[in-house]
Amino acid sequence: MNFIIKPAGKLSCSFIIFVTLMVWYMLTIEFADAAAADPTYSIVSSKLCDPNVKQYSGYIRVDQFTNLFFWFFESRNNPKGSPLTLWLNGGPGCSSMIGLFQEMGPCRSMVGGADVEVHPESWNEVSNLLFIDQPVDTGFSFGKKIVATTEHASLNLYTFLQKFFEKFPEYSKMDFHIFGESYAGHYNGPKLNSSELAAMRSELPECLQSNYEIYLTKPEIMAAIGAQKNYANCSKDSFDRFVYQGDLEQSHKADVEYLLYRGFPVLLYYGDADFRCNWFSGRELVDALIWKFQSDFNNATVKKWIVGNTIAGEIKSFDKLTFIRIYEAGHEAPFYQPVNSLEMFTKWINNKALTTINKRRIK
Repeated sequence: MNFIIKPAGKLSCSFIIFVTLMVWYMLTIEFADAAAADPTYSIVSSKLCDPNVKQYSGYIRVDQFTNLFFWFFESRNNPKGSPLTLWLNGGPGCSSMIGLFQEMGPCRSMVGGADVEVHPESWNEVSNLLFIDQPVDTGFSFGKKIVATTEHASLNLYTFLQKFFEKFPEYSKMDFHIFGESYAGHYNGPKLNSSELAAMRSELPECLQSNYEIYLTKPEIMAAIGAQKNYANCSKDSFDRFVYQGDLEQSHKADVEYLLYRGFPVLLYYGDADFRCNWFSGRELVDALIWKFQSDFNNATVKKWIVGNTIAGEIKSFDKLTFIRIYEAGHEAPFYQPVNSLEMFTKWINNKALTTINKRRIK
């Protein structure tokens, strides 16, 4: 089992805490008996987005108060021999449909949001993909139980995965990767009240407000994918609950160290133009990690990362830890550099070295 992790800026973003708790649950809690768990499913199989692959979407009932929406796509090439990758967007409270339609998913929205087209650089070229809207109230997910901490959200996600694999046991034996983005960065600028934000939003052309949101709110599309509530791209209420609980202020340094201690491969990648989760703080984090190969990593050579005949970024790696700076990429690196991101993903999940040339020696 490999974990591909992209945390957000410096030590303030919390995605790695989320992943570490997921690992802890997986290592310490036995999977429940399928009959005893008595899961509730509301699942359909459509031909939207990527019509040539097997896909499922709908809801898995985590408990009597929580229904998490998912959309699963098999790999375009050798699905039985491909790994399974779980994709989670950040926020907290932002839908994984962002990744599906805007970054590395099987399709992307067309101009105007009226329809979608197949994405040729989708990561399901090489992996089965599972997108989940979490925590509750995110995207198409709904429920009555309030989730305000990473620990609570990760337990819900763990339960979801138990029930997903009970429903689809054929995917339970695959190599499993967790891939995530953001969770979120912090701003220190002037605060705006709700009326100011509403006024700003009203001036923003609809075409700039995520074309896929228009697509996902069509009744025929919602029916085809089994959606039972209106789509919420990012839930302000969910985000605010995490903020009020102080969850975003938790350091994740110890959690990265725990993953390395347990022997999980960890990849941290950053777009070099991402101001929200910038690569400077990412490099500061990896150099500060306390683990058995800390000295070896800190003394490792920073190399140029090559894709084809192009210098795509910089890479620093030793043993299980890899850091990549992706050139000319913003917060959603696969959106800005789809070919290079797919190359990175493909080699990582297949445990192959990324092509490099020497750059300099770290002192």
